Amino acid sequence: MRNDVGQRGEIRGGGGVGVVEGLSGVLEIWWVEVKESIGWSWRMGTSVRAMAGKYAGANQILPTSLRLPHLPRPRMSICILADALDIDRAKLIELEYMSVDDLKKLNKNKKLVKKLAKKYDSFLASDALIKQIPRLLGPGLSKAGKFPTPISHAEDLGNKVAEVKSTIKFQLKKVLCLGVAIGHVELTEDQLVANTMLAINFLVSLLKKNWQNIKSLNLKSSMGKAHRIF
Repeated sequence: MRNDVGQRGEIRGGGGVGVVEGLSGVLEIWWVEVKESIGWSWRMGTSVRAMAGKYAGANQILPTSLRLPHLPRPRMSICILADALDIDRAKLIELEYMSVDDLKKLNKNKKLVKKLAKKYDSFLASDALIKQIPRLLGPGLSKAGKFPTPISHAEDLGNKVAEVKSTIKFQLKKVLCLGVAIGHVELTEDQLVANTMLAINFLVSLLKKNWQNIKSLNLKSSMGKAHRIF
């Protein structure tokens, strides 16, 4: 069985019958859930997660990143491990930062580094400091899957922050399921569909047998139930 979808949400290859129709129906339900359970206030920070269920024959997906066209996680907390110039740049956009002296104070203490990793969703680091991170903090950030993304002085810091917030990571190890953030309550339905379809198509392209490896796909709001779309 095959299905071809136009510009609103292209499905490549076979096996995607009804995904867009199912997605639209789920979004209608999701809007009701959001209104009834948490209201439209941005402070709740609701996000939708695209869940890829069990796969047959898909044993592993190495960490692979995708940048979505519409920002899925505007409230994502980011900290830059910065040199003097980047500290000044961080202050201009009110981005939290830590200097080399701040990192040295942690003294490679595993508990403190673990606490730091939990405090932020992601990290940036000045190019000049990136090689010093393991020496200053040990392997803690790497173990947490939050090793800093390098940034040079030539790059716009605000754009880099937006890029990090728009990037989702696919990784499949022992457990045959995964989830990624694809939106929030302030996105329009078309924007959510665009993000979702791009994420689905990208995921399918990573699998050896494409759609044949996917058992189910679900959408879930932070405060709502999971809804199957495939």
